[in-house]
Amino acid sequence: SRSAPAAIARVSHAATRAIAAGADLLVFGRENSSERAFAVLAADAPKYPHLQARLAESAERIRELKQWLAQHGGPTCPSK
Repeated sequence: SRSAPAAIARVSHAATRAIAAGADLLVFGRENSSERAFAVLAADAPKYPHLQARLAESAERIRELKQWLAQHGGPTCPSK
């Protein structure tokens, strides 16, 4: 497990801290919560190179998971 750099650790946005700390997926109970988290991550990413790298790593792992699921009869969802 990696730890986020100190600058990100002080960010008040939970989504940013979670991704920076190594989470690949965030689960929300409401659609508007996911929309807010997306907006926060989009705003925070240009400020933190570590976050940008983590988002790219997460996106790649999610693409790999989707491909694996499609090949093994699992649920699929459209790519954007």
